[in-house]
Amino acid sequence: MSEDQLSSGQPQEPAAQEPQEEKDVPYSTYKKAVSEKRNRDAELKQVREELARYQQEKKALEDQALKEKDDYKKLFEARELELKAEREKKSELESYINSTKKLNSFMKSLGAPIKEQYLGLVDLDRIALDESGRPDELTTKQLVDDFKKTYPELFLSSAGRIPNDSANGSHKAGLSYEQWLKLPPSEQKKRMKEVT
Repeated sequence: MSEDQLSSGQPQEPAAQEPQEEKDVPYSTYKKAVSEKRNRDAELKQVREELARYQQEKKALEDQALKEKDDYKKLFEARELELKAEREKKSELESYINSTKKLNSFMKSLGAPIKEQYLGLVDLDRIALDESGRPDELTTKQLVDDFKKTYPELFLSSAGRIPNDSANGSHKAGLSYEQWLKLPPSEQKKRMKEVT
């Protein structure tokens, strides 16, 4: 067996018999490579600085956006308060309109005019509204009947009265509206029927 063959009988490849020598690089090539490396290092440094500036600007924009969102929250809250106030106004206006509708329906069903000072005695909440917003005729008639039963003296006709009702004993001494207003509230309720 030769030295070129292994104990297994396979031929061994010749090893590199000559060690590779490092060749000297010319000075100009070396200068050029060092210069390029410096240029790349400078470019890399510049790119890193630009990236850092970009990241700072991006963060500043995000912070500004968050601040603006806070302003939007405040704006949103202000708009919500305005909307709530407008809804309350609308509700009050609708309530006033509905009360007016109910009062007109009551006066129409009553058939006889009553003095404005007695309108406070009418419980308009008892009149229901239908789906279209009109006063219900049945509840209106029930309220009118109850009102006439409770305050019949408001509907006494003046026909058949003589100028001096006290002469025939049908006239009762009563209170004027102004006198009634001067009474305490508990007394007003008790003496309401005496108002003339």
